[in-house]
Amino acid sequence: MVLKGRGRLEPADLRLDRLPPSPLPGSAGDAPTPEADRRTTALRLARATGSVSRAQLAAACAISGESARQVLHALAESDQRLRIGRGRATRYVSSDGA
Repeated sequence: MVLKGRGRLEPADLRLDRLPPSPLPGSAGDAPTPEADRRTTALRLARATGSVSRAQLAAACAISGESARQVLHALAESDQRLRIGRGRATRYVSSDGA
């Protein structure tokens, strides 16, 4: 909702010409996506401790357990991690022994 002090809000009141240009996806100055950061964190944790759990990744990235599960599942699907166990005991370990 956009509010104006008095009267009707007109298109000229919005001043969209003053917005900075948004960077194009894939441009040189792009920061890593949150998903890429989470995957990197998961891989780093697994290397440091030998495996990583959903709860560890959720705590390290300050994300929900479901988001952590999705990241770990994507890593397992891409053959970067092997899933060991089921339910609360699920751990993800390196698929190459590293």
